[in-house]
Amino acid sequence: MDDNIRQIIATKILLGDNSQYLFLKWLLGNKFNNKFNNQPVLLKYGNQYNISYENECWVIITNKLLPNEIVFVADESCDISALPAASETKFFIFEEFPFQKESINTLIYKLKSVYVDNCFIAVILNEKFEYASTDIDNPQKALQTAEIHYRQYLGNVIVISNEDDIYSILGYISTYQNIIKNKAAFSLMYYKFLANNLEKFYKMEIIVGFWEAYSYKFNVDICSFNSIDIDKKKPYISIWDMYAKAAERKLFDIKNGIFSKKITEFYKDKLSKINIIIWNIDKDADILLSVLKQEFILAANNSNYGKKYRGKRVIVTNKYEYNILIGKKDCSNSCYGINADFSNFVDDFINKKCLEILIKRMKIQYQRLEDILNE
Repeated sequence: MDDNIRQIIATKILLGDNSQYLFLKWLLGNKFNNKFNNQPVLLKYGNQYNISYENECWVIITNKLLPNEIVFVADESCDISALPAASETKFFIFEEFPFQKESINTLIYKLKSVYVDNCFIAVILNEKFEYASTDIDNPQKALQTAEIHYRQYLGNVIVISNEDDIYSILGYISTYQNIIKNKAAFSLMYYKFLANNLEKFYKMEIIVGFWEAYSYKFNVDICSFNSIDIDKKKPYISIWDMYAKAAERKLFDIKNGIFSKKITEFYKDKLSKINIIIWNIDKDADILLSVLKQEFILAANNSNYGKKYRGKRVIVTNKYEYNILIGKKDCSNSCYGINADFSNFVDDFINKKCLEILIKRMKIQYQRLEDILNE
């Protein structure tokens, strides 16, 4: 096995008397190729099936695994000490009749010598045999004996009979795909409910429950001389742009932004109702904040309010000059009314634009759940 393969850490490693390749055949169905037999095979999760031969190992991408699952099927000649394993890797040792073969006992001994802290599971293949009741090597009796033996020796035993049993190995549950699809279907139902009621939830929790109480103080703080960044080298400024920068920092700062905290809590709360996790909720909430921040800047630049004031470049060197510009209609480059207009702009963004962005992102997640059901 090549060093590049060794660098990969498998979540599960399948070994044995080559009956592990029957399991592989059951898993892949008509995608299985006899050339996989007695060869190392690496299985990874992915939506699109793909097969390649890399570094003396078959690499197969399939959607029949758990997300983030990596399964390595080892051949009989593999180097036990060089398997792609870490302490959390589970080893599945396959055996078909006749059971308790010396070669399997030796394999288990070597594995337990090298991988002291790992979990080992015996997988016994229960094939249907024709035999006489007086046969000394009665397969069913031998299977029962082997099950007792491996349970005492390893603590974990799985008996499989056909392709319906493969998910007892991949997920320790017998109907993994059906359960995932049922959860996805339930989540789709929840999303339909959420889509129909998101505006109501948003108005109740964000607008009424938060923004209506907070907006006045926010707008007073932002629409003030405190937001003006005086730079003697660049005396001409846009008061609107200064307000927008100050508001963007106060709204969307990840650590200290009051609104950013509130909107991510709201978003995570809604996503946490989902029964199936197919994305990182924390990461998705961070992406949402980034999108809201970008959209706020664009809206500030391109809104009718922004177009009205951004072109007015004024000189502000002190608070008195600032008060004259925003307080008098008849002065040169007057920005009279800018405070009220900026407050209306922010209120409009929070009340309407944020909700539009949330609904759009929810539709993206809805489509991803639909894709799972259609796989």
